[in-house]
Amino acid sequence: MTQNGHQPAPLVKGTFPPRAAARLARLFYVAEGAKAAAQAAANAAQQAELAFRGALQEECAELEVQAPPGRADTSIDFKTGAFAFYEAQG
Repeated sequence: MTQNGHQPAPLVKGTFPPRAAARLARLFYVAEGAKAAAQAAANAAQQAELAFRGALQEECAELEVQAPPGRADTSIDFKTGAFAFYEAQG
């Protein structure tokens, strides 16, 4: 989708009635906003995951525990502090 952009010769050309154009504009901006929000959420989730992994590595180093290299599933009981690493399942 482009808005008022330059494109090659159109396959079909016409004019939407004003009401339809206004409706399409609203939906276009809602879709663009949703994409921007989804990207921001994905970026925030990635940053949170990196922060968690870094903190997990630091805590393991303090306990002199070697976290498995590569991907591993982690189970942590946040009440007791008990943890376990498992082979990644997916």
